[in-house]
This record gives sequence, C-alpha cells and structure tokens, in this order.
Amino acid sequence: MNTVSFVIIATALLWPAAASAQLNVLISGGFSGAYEQLLPEFERTSGIKVTTGSGASQGAGPQTIAARLARGVPANVAILSREGLSELIAANRIVPGTDVDLARVRRRRLGRH
Repeated sequence: MNTVSFVIIATALLWPAAASAQLNVLISGGFSGAYEQLLPEFERTSGIKVTTGSGASQGAGPQTIAARLARGVPANVAILSREGLSELIAANRIVPGTDVDLARVRRRRLGRH
C-alpha cells in the first residue's frame, strides 16, 4: 500500500500562543480545503489571527514553500507533503522531530480499480 503523508511542522520547538496573537502558516494545496473550513473556528476560539501563504510542497518554482522559506518569509507552521518535508529538513529549513501527521491518503495503483 502506497501512502502519502501530509504533515504539519512547527518551525520552532515551542510556540507560545499566549505570547503573540499572530500565527504565520505556509500551506500546500492538498490540505487547503479542510484548512479553510477549520480556520475561522480556530481564530474565533483561540483569539489568534492567522496569516496564510500558499505554495507547492516540492519543486523549484519561486512560490514553493521551500523558496518562500529561503527568502525569509516568516512561518510558524508549514503544512505540506511528507516528501516536501524531507527536502526542507535536509535543507535545514525545518527542525527535525517537529512534524505531526495530520492525515494519510491512499494512492491507487495504476491498472487497478
């Protein structure tokens, strides 16, 4: 069984929500539907204002999450594929061990239904 893991990564070991009412999130497209549904309730109940940036989990384009982090775009949280995460850890853009699996999606194998 092939799976794709989507993960959420805190770019700091501890992010004290009480110290700031602002959270910067970078997200890839795979989670955007669920994220957009949950975000208003999170902001309402937590009192934290979330600023969201988006980009691809992988690739070499200027709007990928990796490119944004390399340019110094601030991010407290990144939501992206496991594959993209591995690249960011290797590039020292994400602290190893700060990831949490949010979901797993089965991939259908070609030729099978």
